[in-house]
Amino acid sequence: MAGKGKHRKGYRRPVARRDDGTPELQAKRLAIVGHTVDQKTRQRVPRDTSKSISPLAAMEVRGILSADQHSAGRRYAWLYMKAISRRTDAMQTGGGDAIPCCLRAGPPCKDCTAAKIQAAWVRAHKAIPDRRAKDALENVAVYGRWPRWFVALIGGLLVHRPSDHAERVALMRGLDALVAIGCIMREKDAA
Repeated sequence: MAGKGKHRKGYRRPVARRDDGTPELQAKRLAIVGHTVDQKTRQRVPRDTSKSISPLAAMEVRGILSADQHSAGRRYAWLYMKAISRRTDAMQTGGGDAIPCCLRAGPPCKDCTAAKIQAAWVRAHKAIPDRRAKDALENVAVYGRWPRWFVALIGGLLVHRPSDHAERVALMRGLDALVAIGCIMREKDAA
């Protein structure tokens, strides 16, 4: 029996250190989120590079999207995952069975969360004005694909196409439609 102050001998797990990646990866993340100017010192200060993982978060940090538009895109992706029951690489939350209990075998429940999620998904999906806006929104928010116009904006491409502007406008149109109906991510509310 060990006395007070004595420790067990044996393997101790090393303390986990944060790995920021190679200098090349750090430079790429910084290029995605960009710099800001400190008002006091008038010097360029790098933005939070943890926002460079998601296209929506990177666009919000750069000031392309508002906080409501970013939240609406996250909410749309969450509803898509729950209602369609498809996991994508952009989704980092756990999946679940989103089939309404009225369609499953067994007695239906009185408060069907899956039915509420399905109804919210249908409402959000119908609010998006056209097919181009739906495609642009699903590519960015649901599948986590970086839009070509954003890659050109951060200096990854030299050639700008006329369709880049149309895709950007379509994404904004879809996000604005979701904000207009109140499809915004709530941290404590599931549906």
